[in-house]
Amino acid sequence: KDIEDKRLEPGLYKSDGTFVKWDILINDGIININNGTLSSNYKMVQETWMGMPMNVYKNLSSDALDGDLVVPNGEDITLAENAFNQCQKLKSVTFADNVVAINKWAFANCSALVSIDLEKSTRLTTIKSQLVANCNVLEIIKLPSSITTIEEGAIASSNSLTNFEIGHLSNLATIEYNAISCKVTRLDISSSVQNIEAGAFIYCNNLESINVDASNPNYCSVDGVLFTKDMKTLICYPAGKRDIEYNVPSEVNIIPYESFYRVNKLEKLILPSSITTIENRAFQYSTALKEVSLENCTNLVSIGNYIFSDCTSLINAKLPSNLTTIPLGTFNNCTALETVAIPKNVKTIGETAFYNCSAITEINCPTELTNIGIRAFANCKKLSTIIFYEKLSIIEKQAFQNCDSLTTINYTGTSSQWSSISIDNYNSYNEDLLNANVNFEYTI
Repeated sequence: KDIEDKRLEPGLYKSDGTFVKWDILINDGIININNGTLSSNYKMVQETWMGMPMNVYKNLSSDALDGDLVVPNGEDITLAENAFNQCQKLKSVTFADNVVAINKWAFANCSALVSIDLEKSTRLTTIKSQLVANCNVLEIIKLPSSITTIEEGAIASSNSLTNFEIGHLSNLATIEYNAISCKVTRLDISSSVQNIEAGAFIYCNNLESINVDASNPNYCSVDGVLFTKDMKTLICYPAGKRDIEYNVPSEVNIIPYESFYRVNKLEKLILPSSITTIENRAFQYSTALKEVSLENCTNLVSIGNYIFSDCTSLINAKLPSNLTTIPLGTFNNCTALETVAIPKNVKTIGETAFYNCSAITEINCPTELTNIGIRAFANCKKLSTIIFYEKLSIIEKQAFQNCDSLTTINYTGTSSQWSSISIDNYNSYNEDLLNANVNFEYTI
């Protein structure tokens, strides 16, 4: 039936069997459609139907292109969504100046693709999402100076991409979240850039410096670190920066989402009193970080979720005195964490706040603490002693699950007060807590 439906007539026969009327020029497997769409997955081939030879359009997917493709000048071209997706024999692509748009996933899953040259395509303005997803041997992408926007995930999953530059993009205005993910060591930001979203470079694990053109009115860089022009927000600390200690400048107020994400060499971090905001996942996966001090941050009354999650080398953390909540996942999976002084005003320890902190042996909970969240201390395998105060009223399910070494609870209240605490022992997940020896009316 497929062959029967695909009679030779100018048009595009889609993979779902539908037909779209167009004039088509076919050249070595590439269909250049007069309305401006280019698709590499269709090729005119000769097949036999009822004993008669006939030309049909066939979706050849990964076999449609083999080797190096040069697209010459001609009619305007738009690369359709998934245009070259899974062309697994395609090695390089060079375009002339007739490319006017490229849609999502255009070169995704091209497992042999090494080079994409769009430098002459000066009417192209946007690099769409997932342009080169899973192109794992890609080494070079050349962009034209006309680019204004690099969308989320556009240059993502390019594990071998070392030759990529954006400093020459004199019209670039917006770099979206996770727009660039590759192995470059340096990124230059032109004077035209107006908006760099938090987390724009989060998977550039080798990035050592970000350098902003001095005439840019919106951003600046100091020692390779990216800031807003007024220095009030630290946008990105490069993940591969070689320094082992860093003092955040005193002008900074805001540490935004994922600004130190996956930093892999920094061991000690000191934040100034000017800090008012630390957003979600700010330092997550900073696997070399051993010591962090927030005790000078007297204006900081709350912090985002997961800010130190998966900092597997973190041994000592000092939190700000005005903190009232340790939120979701704050120290989740900090497997080396030995000591943390929980500020006296903290009333809530959130879900998974200390989950799998397997090196902690003792916790002194603050006097104002009322609520311990789900799995807050679960998998703290070495935790043996806890100090609780009489304001504690709720311990949620799984809060102390798999705390096998927990033997001693020192409680400042009476036995009656202890009995009034709501301890959710659903499925016996807080059994380690309930089996521990409780010392009532404990004094410090």
